[in-house]
Amino acid sequence: MTLCLTVLACAGPGGRDPWPAAGTASGAVAAGKPAPPVRLALAFRPESPRRGEEVDLELTLHALADLPRVRVKLRLPPEVKLVGGSDAWEAPLTADSRHRLTFRVLLAGRGGFSLGASAEVLEGSYTGQMAGAVLFVDATTEAVRWSPDPL
Repeated sequence: MTLCLTVLACAGPGGRDPWPAAGTASGAVAAGKPAPPVRLALAFRPESPRRGEEVDLELTLHALADLPRVRVKLRLPPEVKLVGGSDAWEAPLTADSRHRLTFRVLLAGRGGFSLGASAEVLEGSYTGQMAGAVLFVDATTEAVRWSPDPL
């Protein structure tokens, strides 16, 4: 399974995301854009999912500034079905806070694909800034592989 995460932000030292997490997909930087005040990371739980099973897709947000209103939206391909609930979330975030959102999904499709999430600041001094995450997925076999890098 391939999971691709793209963050539209400035990279940290050495061109790396300054907030990586083991076993998660984290983002790259859009050239010439100021760093958005939020970082995102995606991961599947369990970490070794199988095609045809329901799993949790975890999205972790790390706010780097006070953000009065942020909207998060999942971007799922046809091969991944949201089992219940909403594919969107909106709330204020405080500086240096971390939030973990869990979405229950069914890995229904076969093949290679990507899924993602985006966060947009809707109010305050960072209005209009966005960050994103992408996860590459390879579901050509029953054992699904995923990575923040293309497989």
